[in-house]
Amino acid sequence: MTTKLFSNGTILSFDDETNAVKVFRNSSMLVNGDQITAIGAGIEVPARAEIIDVTGKILTPGFINTLVALSEIRCSPFTVRCWSAKTRGKPLVQVERAEL
Repeated sequence: MTTKLFSNGTILSFDDETNAVKVFRNSSMLVNGDQITAIGAGIEVPARAEIIDVTGKILTPGFINTLVALSEIRCSPFTVRCWSAKTRGKPLVQVERAEL
């Protein structure tokens, strides 16, 4: 199983307790195989982990198709009518405007 540590980045995750986006600044994310096993600062790094420096980058694990600007969903007549889609009970526009 491959172990990777993405270090020193900003990680956006979802907090199930508050139904909000949780921001981890200057933090790391440990991935074992296809599972995220830890997010935060001061993660113990396994001896054989590949360390990937993501300083100045934003990681969005679990967010799908992040290359689509949520504000552009209605711009094309050829897009799927997804502006009414919900994310954890919140409209996409509200998620788009979440404060970091």
